[in-house]
Amino acid sequence: MDERTTGDGSTPSELGCDVCRTGVYSGGQPRFVVATSGVDLLYRCDACGTWWIGNERATWPATWAEARTLSPDHVAAATSALSHGVRAYVWGAGGSIPGRHPELVDDAAVRERVEDVIAEADNIRPDAGATDLNSWAAREVAAISTRHPELDEAAVRALRDLLTWTWR
Repeated sequence: MDERTTGDGSTPSELGCDVCRTGVYSGGQPRFVVATSGVDLLYRCDACGTWWIGNERATWPATWAEARTLSPDHVAAATSALSHGVRAYVWGAGGSIPGRHPELVDDAAVRERVEDVIAEADNIRPDAGATDLNSWAAREVAAISTRHPELDEAAVRALRDLLTWTWR
């Protein structure tokens, strides 16, 4: 495995979780998604959302951008599911105040990924640079969106709104 860096500065050896890192050799996770060519296969871990690329010689974790290059339609569908899940979780059935509505994310695997993203926002605490709550939240959520490039603009905005509401 080469040591190229990803968009968030991590290396391929830092991608994935224990579930997919052990499952890639023993079965289960990551699950097969699609054959993208005669030799390339695309996989995805349901536990952490990491994309994996495989061929007849090896399987390795891939960045979101690498996976999107191989199968734009499948990656777009997964992106849409996570972003939609974040928006439903935060905004509920169209409310005007951000909140927490996990019951509105039907798919258990998507709900788990959404809750992981929400947990990242929940772990953020205002610091000395938080003199303007909106600017501070935008900076903090930008860091989350760097780690989760599959989040669309509306999902990032929902996270920002939840963070500012939490610390208002």
